[in-house]
Amino acid sequence: MAAQRNFTTLLLHLPKQLNAMRSYHKSSIYVHWPYCTKLCTYCNFNKYLSAKGDDVEMQKCLVLELETMIRLTQTEEIHSVYFGGGTPSLAGPDTVVAILNSLAQLCNVPADVEISLEANPSEWHKFQDFKLAGINRLSIGLQCLVDRDLLLFNRSHSRECGLKALETGRGLFPGRTSVDVLFGRPSQTLESWREELKEITKACDSHVSLYELTVEQGTPLARSVKNGTVMLPNEDLVADMYLTALQELSRNNIHRYEVSNFAVSGSECVHNMHYWQGGEYIGIGPGAHSRISLPANRSQRLAVVHTPEPKRWMKQVLAYGCGTAKSEHLSSKARIKELIMTMLRTRQGMLYTVLDGLFPGYSSSAHDLFRQSDTISGLVEENLLQLDERGLRATDAGLNVVDSIVCDVFDCQDQAYDS
Repeated sequence: MAAQRNFTTLLLHLPKQLNAMRSYHKSSIYVHWPYCTKLCTYCNFNKYLSAKGDDVEMQKCLVLELETMIRLTQTEEIHSVYFGGGTPSLAGPDTVVAILNSLAQLCNVPADVEISLEANPSEWHKFQDFKLAGINRLSIGLQCLVDRDLLLFNRSHSRECGLKALETGRGLFPGRTSVDVLFGRPSQTLESWREELKEITKACDSHVSLYELTVEQGTPLARSVKNGTVMLPNEDLVADMYLTALQELSRNNIHRYEVSNFAVSGSECVHNMHYWQGGEYIGIGPGAHSRISLPANRSQRLAVVHTPEPKRWMKQVLAYGCGTAKSEHLSSKARIKELIMTMLRTRQGMLYTVLDGLFPGYSSSAHDLFRQSDTISGLVEENLLQLDERGLRATDAGLNVVDSIVCDVFDCQDQAYDS
């Protein structure tokens, strides 16, 4: 409860803060809708089965927490909005309208701002209503086009329904429809994966988010793998599947701009790019995360995590204006580590212009550090990294093994802080 008391103290002094200082400030908004109609067997996200009667109260609390966080951070313009979950398409267009109306009353929302919604394919009949509510980008949780796997994962849609959702989404949001796809699934072969990708790119031709199926502890899938009823492909086959996806997507002009994200030029996700480049974002809803600054010190970044359980979160929001479980100031070292982890996963890499915007003058010392590091030099010689006056970035080969590269750059950064 210490974090809640600290945040409550900030809220009590909010009017004084607003009068004491004014500064133009921009943030992205993430809205977490925690409910699902079914729980997928592989998912360990913060999600709960839909609770009857909670929707109205949830919407009310989302708006209240949004207003609190906007006032607290003195955000004056919105960079992007993203409705995630859970299954935010269950929330209904009225919740989207309530959130966007509140934002419009509190700060500037540019006419062309990206407003994304994650949606289950089974909700395809609502896509038109969501567009009318203000959504202009759709992320469809297809996962795959194999009915056997959809049943195994306890998904609420079929292959036929998935294709209908892609067709509907693409018609309503041309160039702004994304699809989530899992690979490394049970019984999957390289050839079946290639054919599935061809079908997916025909149906959704602008953006693909590609994720390796991960066995998360405590999930039904983990128990099935442990007892031997589900067998997953070996690591070599999974690696080949990723490379096959690179080739197939590139053949359709859908190029990798982040390790797990592929798009035709101009269809990249603005909201996610903002995350990856260290931009500020306000998370609202149960379990949502934020990276914010306060008016008194814009150079200091605050990490905020909200209470995950919906009913407890709503109770806190009604009492305090927000449902904060934890808040802490991030050190410069912690922030730079976050940037290394997110920026190196993108094709742009660690751009010095972006780093200097967050840490004025940092790029000069960073460039010297990278240039003098034997580890970085070795990775450059292996054609896994590129280092020049613009910054540090992974090559195409480096992006394929970027997790190990990030660890090496972490070590390099730690040595600089410890010396």
